[in-house]
Order: sequence, then structure tokens, then C-alpha cells
Amino acid sequence: MNMVDHILLSPGLPSMVLAAGLIVCIVLFLSIKVDLHRRPAVSPHGERIEQTVDSLSAAFEQIRERLDEPAPAPTVTWSGTPAVNLTRRGQVLRLFRRGDSPRQIASSLGMRKGEVDLIVKVHQMALNRSNSAAGGAI
Repeated sequence: MNMVDHILLSPGLPSMVLAAGLIVCIVLFLSIKVDLHRRPAVSPHGERIEQTVDSLSAAFEQIRERLDEPAPAPTVTWSGTPAVNLTRRGQVLRLFRRGDSPRQIASSLGMRKGEVDLIVKVHQMALNRSNSAAGGAI
């Protein structure tokens, strides 16, 4: 058995390689840590991190103050005139009762077919709900 085979078959070799690798990792970690302590902390935009934290703290404080202020009461006014959508809804339902298809209604009123379908479905659900409520009250 020559010298190389003796070293490679040595039972302590894996432990020594592992220990050497661990020592190298520790040295690299400590050198990076020392290097980070020597450099000032700077954001990607060139500001110091402390300045950024201070400005963010001030912004959060302003937001907190605004949240503590009472919100003004909403004012709701109604003009008393029906909206255009209610008129359009009535036209859709009138044409649907007349027997027109949703595609025909959409093209004649300048709407999308999906809008017509939605108006018809909502109306039918409202009718079903009122019929079931009237049936339960008898």
C-alpha cells in the first residue's frame, strides 16, 4: 500500500475535511460581519437607513393623526327624477315581455347582451321572491 492509498483510506480524513470547511466558513462569516460594521448603512437611493426610518416614522404619524380625526357625515341628496338606468331597465323588461330575445333587445337599445340577461335575471328573481313571500303569507 502506497502513501496516497493510506491517506485516502484513513478513518480520520472525513472529519479533518469537515473541520477545515467549518473553520473556513467561520472565518468568512466573521470577515463579512466586520466589513458590514465598517460600512455605513445606505439605501439603494443613497440615503442613510436612519434617515429613511425617520421619514417613514413621520409619515406614519401623520397617517395615524388623520385616522384619529372624525370623518364627516356623508351627505346624500336625491333629485327625485328616475335615473337613466331605471328607464333603460323598463325598456328592457317591456321588450322582454313582448317576446323579443335578449340579443334583439341588446341591439335595439344599444346595450350588451350580458347587461340585458342580467336585468332579466334580476327581475325574474325579484318576481320569484315576491311570489314565494306572498305564498307564505296566505
